[in-house]
Amino acid sequence: MNIVLLALVGEGFRPASSAAVAMASPPELRTRAFALNRLAINLGMSLGPSIGGFLAMIDYGWLFVVDGVSSLLAATVLAVALHMEERKPGEAAKPVAGSERSPWRDGPFLAMMVLFFLLAMITFQIASTFPLTLRDLYGFKEGRIGLVLAVNTVIIVLFEMVLVHRVANRDPLRIVGIGGLVFGLGMALLPFGSGFAFAAFTVVVWTVGEMLAFPMSTGAVANRAGEANMGLYMGLYTLSFEGAWIFSPILGTWVYQEYGPKILWLGCGVVGLILFAGFYGVSSWSRSLR
Repeated sequence: MNIVLLALVGEGFRPASSAAVAMASPPELRTRAFALNRLAINLGMSLGPSIGGFLAMIDYGWLFVVDGVSSLLAATVLAVALHMEERKPGEAAKPVAGSERSPWRDGPFLAMMVLFFLLAMITFQIASTFPLTLRDLYGFKEGRIGLVLAVNTVIIVLFEMVLVHRVANRDPLRIVGIGGLVFGLGMALLPFGSGFAFAAFTVVVWTVGEMLAFPMSTGAVANRAGEANMGLYMGLYTLSFEGAWIFSPILGTWVYQEYGPKILWLGCGVVGLILFAGFYGVSSWSRSLR
């Protein structure tokens, strides 16, 4: 029962969190704000396993105690921050800005959701078939697989903010398309090499694609939504990723088992080409509607 309740509420914060970041930053800074948010998440992902392993050595029960306390602490900090942002007594309330357009009638946005779903489908292979490939084709043990994946986090922490700053003024959807292409290319390279250095190189390539695609995609959705429908747009954006989280490992492991890792990773490269063409097309479509 506890697992069911956790599953129901565990991801509920994501749309609200994205909407809060968007509404707390002006449109011209939203992409950088989302990149900074991702930086905090990746730092947590880097430190979390180390702290969790240390706590598990003492007692597994402490994992859940510390997790609960840290969640309550985060909620407290957020509540204090929101309270500090409340308007002062006597200050006039700000009018609600943004479009009242429904996302269900927003053709370019719906097309974006399909493309985000495809992007997430290949992204989440990192959590399922990528380690299998490193084990089966490269002969890596668990420790070496962990080191390969750590390259991703290190690069994001060191370089994502710099990269996002350089491309912040470009067309976000076209940058996402380039990111999807580079991501797919990095994955398509995986079956053609061996050894730790080549595996780490593929991670570097698809990490560059990730850094281009994800902050820009969230910023593009936020700027299209406007404040009035920010939560709804962000909820549907999150839904495209959550749907992929369900189907990605099922489809990926099936292709891996039936056709082998080479077909799987080359297929991810093809999806990267589709994403590149698709986001460029949606960008042109959106411009034609202005």
